[in-house]
Amino acid sequence: MKIKKLGFIFLSLIIVGGFFILNGNEEEPIKIAVSSDGETIDSQVSNLGARCPWFLLFDEQGSLTNALENPYQNQRGAGVKCAELLKNHNVTVFVAGNVGPKMGAALESMGITFIPFSGSVKEGVNQVLKKNPSAYKGL
Repeated sequence: MKIKKLGFIFLSLIIVGGFFILNGNEEEPIKIAVSSDGETIDSQVSNLGARCPWFLLFDEQGSLTNALENPYQNQRGAGVKCAELLKNHNVTVFVAGNVGPKMGAALESMGITFIPFSGSVKEGVNQVLKKNPSAYKGL
């Protein structure tokens, strides 16, 4: 009887432990932010990462979820502040024409992947979604 009880407890622990291991390995959903010259998907991707007028946010299906006017566009330390803003919105991939070294380092430290792109916002989002998002980790 004692062995059956121990066996049941052991099996239960294995099942529960396996659940937590599997649950922890789920990939977080991709959330894309694009530096934009305007507030619509037809706008051009801004060449300015931290000094762009708008950040457009997209979910993993490529649907626009939010258009944020850049509050740090003309402030000192814009790169780090913008990276923090994106992190606060759970962004995982950032698309822009270019970023400065401070913003690049801040994005990397926050686990946000930078993808350089030139063209329309819609094309930029489609380009990100065509590729395997996990391939961007560590770029």
